Amino acid sequence: MSQGQFPVLVGSSVAGDAELVKLLKRYFSVRRKSGGDDCQVSQLSSSTFKVCFHDRQAQERVLRQEEHVIPRGSLTYKLTVRGFEGAEGSSGELIQTQEARDNDGKLPGPECRAAANGI
Repeated sequence: MSQGQFPVLVGSSVAGDAELVKLLKRYFSVRRKSGGDDCQVSQLSSSTFKVCFHDRQAQERVLRQEEHVIPRGSLTYKLTVRGFEGAEGSSGELIQTQEARDNDGKLPGPECRAAANGI
């Protein structure tokens, strides 16, 4: 399977784990729910994720909808999406934690291949 090239940053109102990564993949893979399509998801911090789409149009559809909500039992995940390149310069409630930064103090690059491969 080819790797996604069009990243989106996703902030969650609830801290997540591997189960939330799976839930986000299912949600963002369904066009009628999220506007998305085939994608990979990686966790950058407890509540920040990178979703990499294979298709630029899927990325654009997801970004047009600023807020996404996923009800799950007694929890509701309120998601905020943002373009990956502009994330660091924002007033950034999404990725101001040290967890989301690499060893150089910079944000991970927009390349989705490494995230999809678990690197």
